[in-house]
Amino acid sequence: MTENMLDVIWTWDSVKGITFVSPSVKHLLGHIPEELLGRQLEGLCAQSTLEKIAKKTAEARAMIEAGEPPPLIDLTFESQVPTKSAAPVWVENRLRLFFSADGSQSSIQGLSRDVTERKQAQQQLENLANFDALTGLPNRVLLADRMQLELSRAKRHNHLLAVCFLDLDDFKPINDQYGHATGDQLLVQVACRLKQAIREGDTVARLGGDEFVMLLTDLSQPGEIEPMLQRVLEDVAAPYAIDGIDMRISASIGVTLYPNDSEDPDILLRYADQAKAVYPQEAQGHHLSGFARLHTKDFEGAYQEFNTVERLTPGNPHMIFFQGYAQEGMNRQPQAAQDYRRYLQKVSEGQ
Repeated sequence: MTENMLDVIWTWDSVKGITFVSPSVKHLLGHIPEELLGRQLEGLCAQSTLEKIAKKTAEARAMIEAGEPPPLIDLTFESQVPTKSAAPVWVENRLRLFFSADGSQSSIQGLSRDVTERKQAQQQLENLANFDALTGLPNRVLLADRMQLELSRAKRHNHLLAVCFLDLDDFKPINDQYGHATGDQLLVQVACRLKQAIREGDTVARLGGDEFVMLLTDLSQPGEIEPMLQRVLEDVAAPYAIDGIDMRISASIGVTLYPNDSEDPDILLRYADQAKAVYPQEAQGHHLSGFARLHTKDFEGAYQEFNTVERLTPGNPHMIFFQGYAQEGMNRQPQAAQDYRRYLQKVSEGQ
């Protein structure tokens, strides 16, 4: 009967090693049964499997030493198993562990089933649920999980976390002129540059369209953000060659900080987006590219009060770091709004 089965039936003894294995092991692992008889489980099973068996064996021996009868222990779990060619396969294992009266010896009856295709399909579904199909970056769902994780880490280690909302300037005209296929290729290249520009341990995600979010972790002070984002902006603004077309694009970034601005992930993300929107990157012919910091701790809707305004040579990446703050109470908001409107007027008049 075992000759026609796809599942692998096997038995093992703590003294004799593997005492039986069905012929179907040739299909699963590439071994013929004779190659496995007498071998111990080390080298044939995943380390996690050996640890599970060792843990249950220790529990059984403790029960026997306490005067209880030898137990029968059932285990069901999935693990990766190396094949003869070294390529691992996913296997569902169902084991029954037996023990001698004094606990000195043990044996196993096992049934192992190939579940590689199911695991691959499951992985594909998880990727679709958590990663952007175009760029391979984490999507909004996985970003939310990462934010919760990084906020907990920042709180535990008393570090700052920067939430950086980035979108591309004038991306729509590229889509309109060259088509969505070219636009998609541009987004893929931008995603690659963003991944290379950030540090290991940081996160870059795509929310959709030309919108990306970066989580910069383990910061000690706000000043660490500026050189990181300068590098991001320079990398994004470097020339692209897509289907024989040379093109350039720049980006704008809004930044909020945990815990300075908020401890709520949704608020941090929303105000990073608003900080970027306050920044006037497309004011009448002045192609600006940079990032803005919006402080939101004191009141919602706070406007930027700009310390530094610099003109940008068209086509060159540049950063303007707007130091913003909100003083106590709402009485500063009208003045900040007036400062912002005056700045827009100056830019539109070419001053």
